[in-house]
Amino acid sequence: MHGLSFDPAGTVLATTSFDKTIRLWDAATGQTLGSPLEGHQGRVLAAAFDPEGRTLASVGTDSLVRLWNISAMRNGESTVALPIGWPLRGHSNWVRSVAFCPDGRTLATGSTDGHVILWDLARSRELAGHEGQVRGVAFGPRGRFLASGGLDTQVILWDVASGEPAVPPLAEHSKIVLNVAYSQDGRYLASVGAGKGAFLWQLPAALAAGSSGTGVSADAAQMQARPAGQMQRAEMGSRPLALPLDGHESWVLAAAFSPDSQMLATGSRDQTAILWDVTSQQPLHPPLTGHEGWVLGVAFGPRGDVLATASADGTVRLWSVASGELLTEPLTGHTNWVNSVAFGSDGHILASGSSDGTVRLWDLSECLQFGGGTCQPAGGPLAGHPTQVWSVFFQPAGQGEILVSGGADGTVLVWDLETREPLGPPLLGRVEMETMALGPDGQRLAL
Repeated sequence: MHGLSFDPAGTVLATTSFDKTIRLWDAATGQTLGSPLEGHQGRVLAAAFDPEGRTLASVGTDSLVRLWNISAMRNGESTVALPIGWPLRGHSNWVRSVAFCPDGRTLATGSTDGHVILWDLARSRELAGHEGQVRGVAFGPRGRFLASGGLDTQVILWDVASGEPAVPPLAEHSKIVLNVAYSQDGRYLASVGAGKGAFLWQLPAALAAGSSGTGVSADAAQMQARPAGQMQRAEMGSRPLALPLDGHESWVLAAAFSPDSQMLATGSRDQTAILWDVTSQQPLHPPLTGHEGWVLGVAFGPRGDVLATASADGTVRLWSVASGELLTEPLTGHTNWVNSVAFGSDGHILASGSSDGTVRLWDLSECLQFGGGTCQPAGGPLAGHPTQVWSVFFQPAGQGEILVSGGADGTVLVWDLETREPLGPPLLGRVEMETMALGPDGQRLAL
């Protein structure tokens, strides 16, 4: 997660900046919490909260990892966040990725020096496996395994306990791997990059163990005790560990899992979207055609029965997941590329962010209920960004939810859905937003 990160409660937002600082924000009001966190000697590229929301880890171009005690600041007891100990030194180049293990005791960082390092705040372990920049890291849901992807075209799954690769590198990509993400049930891993673009990895039982329910399965415990690379193909299941998602004719630009992790949607420069059955790794329907520009964003409705696609043709389209057919007329109103879409928690409101500098809200309650009609805008456009809107997503807040939007200029706006006004001024600081992180409700980032 780069640039923007919510704490586990979804009440505090951390933004990282070119100006060598980190800022904390009250997500409900949009107001800053205390003074900027200062200490890095270069751009701050990413930050992550520990599971309790008391500690913040930050990384950047100075190759350092810094830890901050933010408890007093977030509680309003202090205006200053205190550093925890000395900076963690181990990387020799920019540190671009950082993630806490769910147990809160282990931190993972990925660097352009080609290494992943696991830190336990007292000592560190360098995970040497990549031969180029590491661009993304992600812990499995229960933190027993860590996935990393890099410019060497490989995805590596690490056993956090031993610090060794759990299996040989997953080397199906023909070009760089830009990011990795687990499904919510921990059974699947998606990796995205250039070239072939996207792979959906069905994880062996041992690697998915402990991702749901309680306890760790016996085969996972046996695998942990073995040297890396000795797990046999038979133990990975009767099928190959992964198959490429072959169906698009160009780069894959967007991907999203359904809420139940049974489907994956992808959008491409070939102007189509594809719905994939995660179990069979086959398309559920022929490619969804109709857009006249790149498909830049995809999002499932909260019940998983509707898919929204955003396109460079300036429209949003709504599709039936069951049939693959259009449900309504295209949603028109934006005057430039639509870069991202997100559903509200009840599925009745859809938000879209565009290169025309606006966010639009759409009322889906009637058009989806009766089908075949035209969805109406829920009021006029939300205008607050001075330039392109790259990302939109909904965030729980109190008894309701708020809308967050991110712009190409690095500003972030938090919107009150009742007043349709920003909750305070833009969150400034030239945020480096490669991705925007959602809160703990399990929804995905708007990329």
